[in-house]
Amino acid sequence: MSVAARGVRVSLRTSPGSTLSDCLNTLRTCGAKAPQIASGRTMTFIRSIGRWAMTGLVINGIIGSGIFGVPGELTHLLGRASPIAMVFAALGMAIIMAVITEVASQFSDPGGPYLYVRTAFGRFFGLQIGWF
Repeated sequence: MSVAARGVRVSLRTSPGSTLSDCLNTLRTCGAKAPQIASGRTMTFIRSIGRWAMTGLVINGIIGSGIFGVPGELTHLLGRASPIAMVFAALGMAIIMAVITEVASQFSDPGGPYLYVRTAFGRFFGLQIGWF
């Protein structure tokens, strides 16, 4: 771990279990100071986000970018016609969903789109769909 303190780059050897406070204590013993905020107090770092909270934040970011990003870009490109484009896109998705539902009702084996394409077009195209 490398830390810049007082304009000097300090390299620390840390063990896999060491924490940031261990590194800051090592810097203090070398004469370097811990990072400070404007009021002069020392800034400490606390791990307060767990694995599941981080997973939730990532999922929230993905959904949020879809909900707020796509309509904004569509409005930028199409202007006042963007709501009509959204309706046409929804109708297109509804047609695709109806077709896949109809095809799925014709098969009793599991396999999804791979099975449908393999049966209709052969093993090569089935492999291509399964690969993607």
